[in-house]
Amino acid sequence: MRIIRHEKNLGIGEALRDGYTAARNENVTAVPADGQFDIQELLPYLDIEPDSFVSFYRRENAEYSSFRTALSAVNKYINWVFNGIELKDVNWVKIYKREAITAFPWKLHSSHIESEICAKLLLTHNRVIQVLSYYHPRMAGTSKGASLRIIGQALRETPKLLFAVHTFRKSMTA
Repeated sequence: MRIIRHEKNLGIGEALRDGYTAARNENVTAVPADGQFDIQELLPYLDIEPDSFVSFYRRENAEYSSFRTALSAVNKYINWVFNGIELKDVNWVKIYKREAITAFPWKLHSSHIESEICAKLLLTHNRVIQVLSYYHPRMAGTSKGASLRIIGQALRETPKLLFAVHTFRKSMTA
């Protein structure tokens, strides 16, 4: 395990990019530090097959507002229709093969980086293993996923995500 700190909060996208880039072991994961994910859930998946990744998913979150639930549904729909991602929860914990995710460039710097990585892995024929995860009450901090700043960033980054996946898909057929 390696801890990477930013002196200033740069957002989840930069935290994921820096963490994945700094990783040196075969498998990489990012786990939220607010206690909502129990790291013991990772143990059965320490040895995942090459050309595959694990995508944990949460049951419907009763703590989410109707607005936050609707935002999640829109994100899931956009990922499915435009990026071919049929994951139950693209924004929850994943276990990736480091070699697989560093084989292609990342274009995004927001939370959409998870969508970009998953789309590119699926386009390169990686198999996804979806695993139900328990969603524990937050032990620290507050959710920022439905804040106006995060929503604005997501709206600005969505066209970039669609373009990045489209360009990658085209490069694979060229």
